[in-house]
Amino acid sequence: MKHDHFIIIFSTILVFLHITNSKCNSQENYFPLQTGNTWYFQTVPVDTNLSITWNISDTTKINHKTYYIFNGVPVRKDSSGSIWEHREGQDILWLNFNTTHDTNYTYISPWDTFNVEIRKNLTITTPIQKFENCIQFYFDIPEVADAAYNYYFAPNIGPVFYSNSMNPYELYAATINGENYTKINSKNNPPVLFQLEQNYPNPFNNATRINFSVNKPARVKIKIFNINGQYINTIMDKFLTANNYSITWAPLTLASGKYIINLFSDNFEQNIVCSYIK
Repeated sequence: MKHDHFIIIFSTILVFLHITNSKCNSQENYFPLQTGNTWYFQTVPVDTNLSITWNISDTTKINHKTYYIFNGVPVRKDSSGSIWEHREGQDILWLNFNTTHDTNYTYISPWDTFNVEIRKNLTITTPIQKFENCIQFYFDIPEVADAAYNYYFAPNIGPVFYSNSMNPYELYAATINGENYTKINSKNNPPVLFQLEQNYPNPFNNATRINFSVNKPARVKIKIFNINGQYINTIMDKFLTANNYSITWAPLTLASGKYIINLFSDNFEQNIVCSYIK
């Protein structure tokens, strides 16, 4: 009787471990689906005129199922851990996370059929940090030149790298489940220089993020000038300790055009140019 009881307990533990392992290998950790999640990408090498933003803007119900609006397209997660797109009235398997090894499958869109290769356990380094255990999806149309797309997904972050036939893009900032990820708030050494980074996104049509570093306690000012050098306003004037900082600028009352963001402190001054489009 005791022997039978032990077998039952042991079998239950094995089932639990199998279920737990399946959940850990599912898509849940690799593509966080929550309204407001946003991913900012820039080209490699960096060209501030070439950047893209992906985001989840809302949810919707289709046939009693919940879909997240990702870049304007309804997507959903199924029970096996895969991501489906809803296009032209039908669901299409987009990202097959339900695999424990390198494999391939077919992605059939309304306009083309892609062969998709999956590679696992990869390492990707972006301006945010180094990401381990990434999954790559390589979409390709056989016998068609310049028709390939690459996606890399990292645990708990989602997409960290993307490339099409023209440009590669890497993740440089993100908002995931309410938490912000940027180059300056990754766990690096304290700043050694005063530095003003290029704002992102850029160009922008609503608000933009300005990141900068202060390497010693000082009074820091950030001023805005038009492209002709005429003063517009001061968006920050504070005494700051040595650290990395990030602020948001929303020039809602200004006209579209190029503007100069000026960082000034003691013996340091730096300018960057940004483009505002209403």
